[in-house]
Amino acid sequence: VVLPIATKPGQHVTINRYAEEARGDGVVSFASVHPYDEAPDEILKDIARRGFIGIKLHPDYQNVFADDPRFISVVKKAQELGLYAVIHSGEDLGMRPPFHCTAAQLKLVSHTDETLLIAAHMGGFNIWDDILNVFTGTRMYFDTAVVSRYIDRETYRRIIDRHGADKILFGSDAPWEDPRDTYAFLTDAGLSSEEIEL
Repeated sequence: VVLPIATKPGQHVTINRYAEEARGDGVVSFASVHPYDEAPDEILKDIARRGFIGIKLHPDYQNVFADDPRFISVVKKAQELGLYAVIHSGEDLGMRPPFHCTAAQLKLVSHTDETLLIAAHMGGFNIWDDILNVFTGTRMYFDTAVVSRYIDRETYRRIIDRHGADKILFGSDAPWEDPRDTYAFLTDAGLSSEEIEL
C-alpha cells in the first residue's frame, strides 16, 4: 500500500498522477489532497472517480493542524465519498513541536466516521497513553507503522488487546522501518496466531 502525501496546495496533481501509475501488480495506492487546495471537495470527487480507496493526510508535513476546520472538512468529505483517511497522528521524529495532530486534535477528527479513519503509528506516535485511555475501543483503525523501536512491548500489546486485533492494520512505513522488523516485533508481542492473522 503506497501512501503519498501532497505537502503543499496544488501538489495533488503530480502526487495523484504518480499514485495512479503506481497501482497494479499487487500494489494499492491511496491519493492525497492538501486541506488548503482550491476546491478540495472537487479534488476528492475526482479521487473517488479514479478508483482510489482512500487518501493520506499528514498534518505535520502539510503544516495544517488536525483541528483546523478545513482539515476536518476534507476528512468528512472523503468519508462521505466512501474513502478511507489515513492520518499521521502524534509526534513526528523529523519535526519539531508543536506537532499538528495531538490526542486532543485527533479527538475532534474522530467525530467523523470512525469506520473510515486510520490513525497511523498505533493510533498516535509517542502519545500511546492517550491512545490507551481515550481511543482504544473506538471504531477507528490503527496501524503498526514504524513503532517497533520506540514503543515497549507491554504498551503495544495493551493497545492491541484493548482495541481489538481486527482493528490493527499491518504497516511498516517503509523505508523508515523494514517490514520484516515490523512483523518480528508483532510476532514477539505474545499474540495468538489468530490475532496475528487478524
